[in-house]
Amino acid sequence: MNLKRGPVTLAGSAILIGAVLWMAYKSNRDVSRSGAAGAKTDAVSSAEPNPREEGFPTERRELGRDEFIPTTEQSRAAVEALYQFASIAPLYNFDSATYGIIGQTSRYRRDWTSMMVQTRSHVATVVNGHLISVQSLYDGSDTRRRPEAMNEWYKATGTLSKEEAVQLTYGLLTKLHGASVLEELKWGEAEFRAESVTISAPDGQRVRVTPFRALRLTDTTGVGRVTVEFRMGPTGSVGITKWFSP
Repeated sequence: MNLKRGPVTLAGSAILIGAVLWMAYKSNRDVSRSGAAGAKTDAVSSAEPNPREEGFPTERRELGRDEFIPTTEQSRAAVEALYQFASIAPLYNFDSATYGIIGQTSRYRRDWTSMMVQTRSHVATVVNGHLISVQSLYDGSDTRRRPEAMNEWYKATGTLSKEEAVQLTYGLLTKLHGASVLEELKWGEAEFRAESVTISAPDGQRVRVTPFRALRLTDTTGVGRVTVEFRMGPTGSVGITKWFSP
């Protein structure tokens, strides 16, 4: 019996040690990646969001072929680009605490680098230092991440005309890029979308509201220059839930 138990014990020990070493390696790798992905500037809150409480993925996915963890300098530049935009554009329910940053390169363009910055409330894309898109994770017209956000839509009784949306967007573009950008849009097209829905209010009444207004502006050549989505409140727009300007 002793002769048989010895090899079994050694084999079991080897398996156990191997499992422990693998768990230690995986833990160190995840911690390293998490620390790099969560790099912050001095302006970012030091409190890390809880993935389970905030609705973030509980497991980090593997990096794609062209993805990488940015350096601290690259992360800081991307976050600052988002903060600068948020200081000008009224992002709806914006929470600036950064959750993660992932970089992406292009096998076809060596001079192209994209950074995806995710905060508790929004995800932004910064290409070569310029913010080209930012989108609300939970409060926009895409409700797949948090369907219960629709429970607040009954308050969206305010109005916003196409002309008002254009002027608001022109104002933001001027603050972001200067007045010269408006010359390129003067003879372009303005596509406006306002879709109404019927929502139940807390008192049980059914109300017809238009919680979002979307605007797309093209330049004189027909190229889309900006797409913006406004979240509506009781008296008008209460902020932007989507911005795309390549």
